[in-house]
Amino acid sequence: MKAYADYFDRLNLAVNQNYDPDDVPVDLTRSGVTPEYYAKIDERSDDMLDFFQKKIANQAVREALNGMVTIEGYRDDEDLMLCLLMDIVHCFDALGHPTSLDTCEGIALLNMMEKVYRPDYYMSFEELSEVPGFIINLDAMVTYIVSCIEATDIMKSQSIVSALLQQVDPDADKEYRILLYRFCEAISEVDGVISVLEREFLMNILRLDDNDVTTDIHTDSIFTRE
Repeated sequence: MKAYADYFDRLNLAVNQNYDPDDVPVDLTRSGVTPEYYAKIDERSDDMLDFFQKKIANQAVREALNGMVTIEGYRDDEDLMLCLLMDIVHCFDALGHPTSLDTCEGIALLNMMEKVYRPDYYMSFEELSEVPGFIINLDAMVTYIVSCIEATDIMKSQSIVSALLQQVDPDADKEYRILLYRFCEAISEVDGVISVLEREFLMNILRLDDNDVTTDIHTDSIFTRE
């Protein structure tokens, strides 16, 4: 696998090359995003990033990552953050939802990436009508994150962060999968329909699709609201 550090160099370069201070702000409200939906994904992305700081960004998880993939160079917690973003981007593909910025789903991804890469800028619902170019350009990172996913074998069967936490802190793994599930649930419900594909992936996150009951998670979900 290529070094994660190399991917970060390419990600930052892609955004910087596309930056133009004279870019005209983009109106993302045309996607049909509602205040209720935006508040939900805003809260759930906050919860995931708060969990990242408390339970993922530490030496034990980093050592587990070093034992799982080949990484050249030391980037503090950037490698672990990339793993989190890989999990998030993979969810969109697994759920069959788009990441394009003219969709409600894509705005959820942009919300997450804006908090990671531009924490100096807060993208409120009111500001979705005039999103500056340097935030829109974060969309260029998705292609490179997908490249990381395709180069990571573990992601063919499960979340990479979940795999790391299973080694280090199984209880934290369950906490993480609940947060990941809730983020994915918001994406799944945005069109008012839960497809078979979505149901299967959501059950996989909760581990309700296998015979190992020790990893099962039972939480308030679409499966208990039917």
